[in-house]
Amino acid sequence: MRILITSPVFPPDLGGPSVYVPSLAEFLIERGHQVGVVAFCSVPEPQGKGYPVIAIPRGPLPVRYLKAFWRVLREAGAYDVVYVQEHLALLHVLAARLRGRPAVIRIMVDGSWEISHRKGWIGGDDIVTYQGKDYGWKVSLTRRLQRLWWGWCHRLIACSEFLRRIPIESYGVPEDKVRRIYNAYHGPRQEDVSQTPAEARAALELPEGPRYLLSICRLMVWKGIDVILRALCELPEDVHLLVAGDGDMEEAWPKLAEELGVAGRVRFLGNVPYERIPLTIRSAELFVLASEYEGLSHTLLEVSALGTPIVCTSICGNPEVVEEGVNGLLVPAKSPHELADAISKLLSDKDLQRKFVQAGLERMDRFARSTTLSEVERTLEYAAPRPASSRVGGAPPRGRIIEVSARIIVTGGAGFIGRNLVEALNQRGEESILVVDSLGSDEKWKNLVGLTFEDYMDRRPFLSRVLSRELEPPRTLIHLGACSTTTEVDTSYLMENNYRYSRLLCEWCLERDIRFVYASSGATYGDGSLGYSDDDELTPKLRPLNMYGFSKHLFDLWALRSGHLGEIAGLKYFNVYGPGEAHKGEMRSVVHKAFGWIQEAGRVGLFRSNHPDYADGEQKRDFIYVKDAVAATLWMHDHPEVGGLYNCGTGQARTWVDLARAVFAAMDLEPQIDFVDMPAELASKYQNFTQAEMAKLREAGYEQPFTSLEEGVRDYVQSHLTGDQG
Repeated sequence: MRILITSPVFPPDLGGPSVYVPSLAEFLIERGHQVGVVAFCSVPEPQGKGYPVIAIPRGPLPVRYLKAFWRVLREAGAYDVVYVQEHLALLHVLAARLRGRPAVIRIMVDGSWEISHRKGWIGGDDIVTYQGKDYGWKVSLTRRLQRLWWGWCHRLIACSEFLRRIPIESYGVPEDKVRRIYNAYHGPRQEDVSQTPAEARAALELPEGPRYLLSICRLMVWKGIDVILRALCELPEDVHLLVAGDGDMEEAWPKLAEELGVAGRVRFLGNVPYERIPLTIRSAELFVLASEYEGLSHTLLEVSALGTPIVCTSICGNPEVVEEGVNGLLVPAKSPHELADAISKLLSDKDLQRKFVQAGLERMDRFARSTTLSEVERTLEYAAPRPASSRVGGAPPRGRIIEVSARIIVTGGAGFIGRNLVEALNQRGEESILVVDSLGSDEKWKNLVGLTFEDYMDRRPFLSRVLSRELEPPRTLIHLGACSTTTEVDTSYLMENNYRYSRLLCEWCLERDIRFVYASSGATYGDGSLGYSDDDELTPKLRPLNMYGFSKHLFDLWALRSGHLGEIAGLKYFNVYGPGEAHKGEMRSVVHKAFGWIQEAGRVGLFRSNHPDYADGEQKRDFIYVKDAVAATLWMHDHPEVGGLYNCGTGQARTWVDLARAVFAAMDLEPQIDFVDMPAELASKYQNFTQAEMAKLREAGYEQPFTSLEEGVRDYVQSHLTGDQG
């Protein structure tokens, strides 16, 4: 795939896109794609990149946007898709449209609000107040133009859930057209900056003695540096402020500091070179972001990853990075007094600072580069034109059959269950295996180390060859590949990846007489009010609680209603734990997480109950060891005469306290269990009880016993996690 990326800033200039765009470009190149960039940049010819960068010099706004239009119009013909990072996107999208190229926009702000705010058309109203309010013909025209260019796009990517709702609710953009993909963090971590805060201050030639606050931003009026300056007036004299960045207010705000009498305690550092930013962050005691608007601040991610405590405003996308009292303090926008109180509180409490830093580091998984940029890649792939050979149906092409003659195909073969399945096949002596997956750039590749298989194929060319009938049929296809993130909210992506992908593979297997075994999920049962029976009569009545469960449920329904369910076999996996899950981030089992918590702090934190029928930690799950899940899956492979949809649990629900105690016991430690409040976004979707009914699988002939929770946890901890092998 050939991707042209446009950006409003590019290194050495500061701003979120100047970090995001190079990181994305490098990722896409690593994945085998071709990339070019058209960007506004103060350097005429940016150097040191492994891809072409066309720089548009800064100047009067209309002139530079016309220059960008002509460059995109000129370049777009050589690319498959144009990925626009610009909220003033009319001309960029128009250029792509004139060249017949699909455009995907990444929105970081409601562009019509930013234009109207800068022009003074809305009286300083914030982005929330702005939505739906009438301001006159100028704002109305700006909104219509934005609706126009959003309508021309194939897909919109919003960097926060807050921002995702704006096109849908305020502009009428179809919900399945807008994806929420968090900003990716690809930068230094806490351990990568060797200097202590004192050494960092010395390197930056900052005097010792003051306690430094730091704010990094473009100096635009809504960034709220004026609010920090007013808060500084209420703080002790030894509290100083460092401000990194340039922009429209770089003359006005130093003047304000003089008027307020704090100029001697404030340093405006200008456009700090990016390589100096980590050192600058390390030099500060607190990071402060007082903006009135943030889509999703990349700077907050960087500060969290580098281990500096945060105070920021509770607006827009900020609470999706910083949770009040968990990994930082939130204050209202435009509130100097509240900001001063929060800064004073955190400066005076070193234990609270350490708590926030640790929690911030733990929350960085959701912003992992491999996860978020893989989602961007998939979105661009769906937008890019597909070759004629990938069309469904019709006669097979005249070209040759691809010589991959594996007897078994395992999709998701580098994933958690897939890796263990391939290992079990190897133990049987089976090596004629095609592993299909999307490895990305995280640590999932390690799951393939030590396994024997005939070939590996990325999911994209694999599906293309299936659709074009270029792949030699195997004996069995075990389909485990899917998005298993239960908190994913992009319905369109889940439908494409979990439902459509599964259906296409199933149809191919049915027409070629290939055994098809697939992964469903216990999440299809929703709140469990209808019970956990895998009887076909119950399936149409189920109501999953999250979009992941719904996408799995939809394929179950299709297989049932099409009459194909008796010809294939599906397994509803319940709470699976075991080796091979380390790459899964927040989706790891609590066994894996608890092991890490105990190693670090000697304690385990469980959710308090949100239901009167369950005490804290007494919520129950059907926990199944991955080796048992694999055994049931292989039994389905071995018995092609068995068809239908079956539960894959143990039939015995156990509490979270039981699980935590089992981990402590496996580590030969006394239990130390704390209870924490359940996040509000999980409370309405939380399953307090799951327990698979296993009679149907037993009646089909499956006789193997299931490992007890204590035995499974002991084996996992002592044989795999100890020594960091999990």
